[in-house]
Amino acid sequence: GGGGGGLFSVDEWTRDGAGSGFGITRVLEAGAVFEKAAANVSIIRGVLTPERARAMSSRGRGVVDPAGGQAYSAAALSLVFHPASPMVPTFRADIRRFTVGGVSWFGGGADLTPYYLYDEDAREFHAYWRQLCDQHDPAVAAAAADAAAAEDAAAAEAEAKSHNFFSRLLHKFVGSGGGLSLDSS
Repeated sequence: GGGGGGLFSVDEWTRDGAGSGFGITRVLEAGAVFEKAAANVSIIRGVLTPERARAMSSRGRGVVDPAGGQAYSAAALSLVFHPASPMVPTFRADIRRFTVGGVSWFGGGADLTPYYLYDEDAREFHAYWRQLCDQHDPAVAAAAADAAAAEDAAAAEAEAKSHNFFSRLLHKFVGSGGGLSLDSS
């Protein structure tokens, strides 16, 4: 047991091939604060496939040969926390360190998924991550903000299309008197 009455489980794994990697996942279920929470750490090594190498080199990783075949190592931490209270947002984060040809870089991200939106939660969340990025390179936070704005715009457009679809569907099949209409107009 543990975690305010919750139960922890552990899943350890080893990747096929000597020295090619391992990981561990810890999961908390039915806790007093978190309905479900998980933390995963994984360390892997391998050889880049041509597809993966092309994707990495297309994102400005000049050290990566687009033909593939280079050795790599990666370490990742993944977190997800689903609160017991719907007033608290779900938190997810993935942080990765990737090394190819003696050059390393970090990637990943974090997000909140609110069930009830409180503007101050969003402001504090973004301020925390911006401050963290600014400590290392202020351009990183600006680029992340631009990417997030583009993602938000795409999500809003998709939601609007979904809403419009259902609005048309309801308009088509529900008559003004509240009954079902099969009018094909």
